[in-house]
Amino acid sequence: MPETEFTPENMSEKNLRYGYWFVTHKLLLKRIGIIILVVLDAALVGWSGWGWISVYVLEAKSDAITAFQNGTTVLGADIHAENTAAGLLVANASVFTASGKSDFAAEMKNPNTNFRADFTYHFSIAGQVTADKRGFILPGDDKFLIDLGEKISAGGSAALTITEIDWHKVDRHLIPDYAKFSADRLNFGITDAKFVPAGGGSNPFAGMVATPTAAPASGGPTGETTFTLTNNTGFGYKDLSFNVLLMSGPELAAVNSTIISDVLPGETRQVEITWYESLPAISDTRVIPEVDIMNDGVYLR
Repeated sequence: MPETEFTPENMSEKNLRYGYWFVTHKLLLKRIGIIILVVLDAALVGWSGWGWISVYVLEAKSDAITAFQNGTTVLGADIHAENTAAGLLVANASVFTASGKSDFAAEMKNPNTNFRADFTYHFSIAGQVTADKRGFILPGDDKFLIDLGEKISAGGSAALTITEIDWHKVDRHLIPDYAKFSADRLNFGITDAKFVPAGGGSNPFAGMVATPTAAPASGGPTGETTFTLTNNTGFGYKDLSFNVLLMSGPELAAVNSTIISDVLPGETRQVEITWYESLPAISDTRVIPEVDIMNDGVYLR
């Protein structure tokens, strides 16, 4: 089939009109096309900008408001839904004062099973504030933050303040199963934990009536906590820290801590802690490990 050559002789009047209109409006059409592209680009940029504002400003603000209303803290958490850490849960702080010094304690829970938190904290009472300390809480952990021997003797209600929270999501490439990872490294046997008042006496088991322990006039010991530690893990530890809690019925009566160094796999140690403050009737003794198993520096090599 021969090609058709469009010449003035074989072009129709209609084609000539379309061609003339296109030539005379070519510049206008170009400008309209540019305007359409600019509008589309602006719409896309605006939509994208609104998405960022919604996620990083509005939702973050909403999370902060919800956290404030619930009495929890959400700071430093990733914003994306699959990476969001819920706020730490903190109970009211307790303070135990004797001889011009105070021990502080507050229970904390991390509801996140795939996030750990590192943070700064301090206690305060009657306008006096303890020095800032760095703390951590492992995924899903329930622990006590304590601060011992502070030179504060004011009475009143104590408060715990947590700042500078840094969330760290568990790297599934390094730790595929955190529950197993944790169980393998925190398998410490704590047996025969008991408190014995100064001068001897029977161990006051939970539910039994115990005699309050008064501080001797000489300022000597008021009692002793003993327990047996067995490292049932396959790991050696440079330093193992344990928080020791004395309970008087359902109430926390006193707090202390101890560090056990160079603990080998399978090793058993007898541990003793001496108390000097005046104590109420003690019904139970709790020993809680405080070891950062996600820090390679805690292990013996």
